[in-house]
Amino acid sequence: MIRLITPRRLESLLEETHEARLRAAEIRAQADRSLVSRIHEVWELTTRAEAAESEAAKLRSALEELSAVVPLWLLLHYGELHSIHRTVQAAEDCAVAHGASGNWGPCSAARSAEEVTWRTVPVMVWEGHDAFLPS
Repeated sequence: MIRLITPRRLESLLEETHEARLRAAEIRAQADRSLVSRIHEVWELTTRAEAAESEAAKLRSALEELSAVVPLWLLLHYGELHSIHRTVQAAEDCAVAHGASGNWGPCSAARSAEEVTWRTVPVMVWEGHDAFLPS
């Protein structure tokens, strides 16, 4: 079948083709912008995930170190070391066994250690080390 195309119809087809190409270019540009945006988003999320993993590793390391820290209680008699105990209750029981009264309470900061008959002092000790951390 033979179809005759008039100059007006040809001009209309060329215009439609031009508009379709412009629309395709616009859609391609939107797709490119969207792709670049998603690539940046993935890069940022990856950076944040790596930073979080690094922070988690640091926290795990710190937790391992803290698990090696043991709380101990020093029992002082007139400011001199009398004994070392695993719990405050054990330290107080030891002091009572050595003649202290059973009334334990907060010690006044105004009084020096030498003025107090019995005093418990908490310390944190690195297990297997000579180092300690004041509580």
